[in-house]
Amino acid sequence: MAVHYVGVLVALFAASTTAHKLNQLSKKVNLLEAKVDYEMLNLKHDIETVVVNVSDMMSGDFCGICVNNTNTVLTKSDADNNQGGLTRQEKGDTSKMQGFKLQIRQAFAKEKLFLDEFKTDITEKTTRIETKFDDFKQLLRESDSKQEHMLGRTAQLSEGVDALNASLNESNENTAHLETEMAKMKKENVEVGGMLKEVENTLTRMNQNYESMKSDVNNLKRAFNETLVDMAESIDMIKKMFSKGRTACIDLNGKILNTNCYVKLDGVYNFAKAVQKCSDLISWDHSKVVEIESREENDFIAKNFDNEEIWLGGSDKNSEGTWYWISDRRVWTRDDFKAWNIREPNNDNGGEDCMHLQSGGKWNDGHCHIQMTVVCEFKLD
Repeated sequence: MAVHYVGVLVALFAASTTAHKLNQLSKKVNLLEAKVDYEMLNLKHDIETVVVNVSDMMSGDFCGICVNNTNTVLTKSDADNNQGGLTRQEKGDTSKMQGFKLQIRQAFAKEKLFLDEFKTDITEKTTRIETKFDDFKQLLRESDSKQEHMLGRTAQLSEGVDALNASLNESNENTAHLETEMAKMKKENVEVGGMLKEVENTLTRMNQNYESMKSDVNNLKRAFNETLVDMAESIDMIKKMFSKGRTACIDLNGKILNTNCYVKLDGVYNFAKAVQKCSDLISWDHSKVVEIESREENDFIAKNFDNEEIWLGGSDKNSEGTWYWISDRRVWTRDDFKAWNIREPNNDNGGEDCMHLQSGGKWNDGHCHIQMTVVCEFKLD
């Protein structure tokens, strides 16, 4: 853009210079024209004066000019008056003077002819000069017209130059503003470069941290998978813990041993009523009067329900001395766990067909109509 402006300025300067030179040339041409007019007028006047003088001289009587013996010029009347008194010698001299005057007359006739021709030539040349001068004037008028056109164009170009100068001034202001902004941008670029360096360093540290985090994530994944396994096992355990049986056991304020729940009923009941109450305790599974099948279970019942006589779900009502669990009618064998007290069962006074747990964890047979504490048993799962 700057190069374009410089080119335009150079062209405008050249046009302005040309217009100035044309103006000076026009002034010189006008001065020359005035001088030519003046010289032509003087020339014509001089020529006309010479021609008139020569014509007067040629039309005059050169006999009116005579020379006497004393070399005095005399007029024609003086010569006529003196003719009668001349001597022969003087008359001879007069004859010679007349011959000389004739020669002069002839010479002047030639000069007159030459002057006439010179006048004719001068007239023709003057006419040609005037014609050429008219042509020159026409060229000058055309030059003036072109000059006026050039001056008009120069004025337009001058206006364009003024507008361009104003634009250049504005452009210079914009350029200064741009330079200021560029300086700010350079400073900001330096700051951004520093920031980018810091970002690169940060990215490097982040990559390092990423690798470390990646390793930690892999470790976490492994730990998570292991935790999932543990959680699955725990969930299974919780599911077991919060199965219907466990929920019911908790709701009934029961005691849990392994997979069994033991619930103490409110009040005391005879054996038949105890069997019915335990059977009706839960609706979705079988519940029964507690049946002890191991020392662990026996100790658990004795500990949790201490100082109470508790019905056990065994009987020998079908055959004296042959004991069985009434829930499934299974007869006991030698290998089954038993915790009879000393000299029990003894069927004292007859009719002791039901059994119960005494304080201290020992078993005893007793009469089935006795009112005792009832503990029911059911499976958790």
